[in-house]
Amino acid sequence: VRNDSKPARDGQGVQQWLVLSTTSYSNNLVTGRLTQAGTDKHKNILTIVADEMSTCFGDILKQYFKHDVRLPPKPIFKIAHRWASAFPIKVSKGSEYFFADDASRIYACGDYCNPAGERAEHVEQAALSGLYAARHIAEVIPIPLDGE
Repeated sequence: VRNDSKPARDGQGVQQWLVLSTTSYSNNLVTGRLTQAGTDKHKNILTIVADEMSTCFGDILKQYFKHDVRLPPKPIFKIAHRWASAFPIKVSKGSEYFFADDASRIYACGDYCNPAGERAEHVEQAALSGLYAARHIAEVIPIPLDGE
């Protein structure tokens, strides 16, 4: 994702890329390497990840630029971040993609809401959960139209 191309995100003339890993890469990396944030071991793993992903992304860019006289830009800064919430320990199991308490008007949705009770493999699970919750809310909470 080219971050500086998003609205209200001025890269000040510098391209900013956000590179996401695959689920299998993350799972393989995390297995047996759980570390405490802030420790030297954790920092070392994040440095390795930043280097690996930067190299992989560079290889992809080289393919894109292979018929171009320009070379892909070299990174001037790179950092990896492990989003711990991306690996929920406990997931919900139920019949819906969201939780609803219509009487209290309290609703919860997210990638942890999964009828199969399994961890979501993709961010689309969170988006679908939000969509289903929004549809439900629109059905149970009447919103008056202008003039009604």
